[in-house]
Formats: sequence, structure tokens, C-alpha cells
Amino acid sequence: MGVKIKIKEIRENAGYTQRQLADILGINDSNLRNIENNYIKSIKLEHIEIMCRTFKITFDELFELTKN
Repeated sequence: MGVKIKIKEIRENAGYTQRQLADILGINDSNLRNIENNYIKSIKLEHIEIMCRTFKITFDELFELTKN
């Protein structure tokens, strides 16, 4: 099983650009792109918390288990 972060869909539905969210998280655009495309192996808990607060979602809504 794998874990997929659904932040791209959530960000787009909320009307945020990648630049806006990257600024909120304090990271650059390319790092956010890597997060959105699941090219990462880890993510800071601080970033998860910021995304959940920004989009008013739960941890469970941010991640999805896959059958990879």
C-alpha cells in the first residue's frame, strides 16, 4: 500500500494557486509541485497542519491509501 496526498485537488477546489500555497507553507514552487505529484517520501508535520488549517480539512481528507 502507498499513501497519496490529495493537496492539488484540494488547492484547486479552494481557488488557490501553487504560488499562494507555497507562500503560505514557506516553501518554493518546485517543492510544492513535488508534494502535489507525490514525488516525496516525507513531509513536515508543520506543513500538514498548515494545509489542514488553511483548507479547513482533516488529516484523513488530505491523504488517501492506494494499492500500489
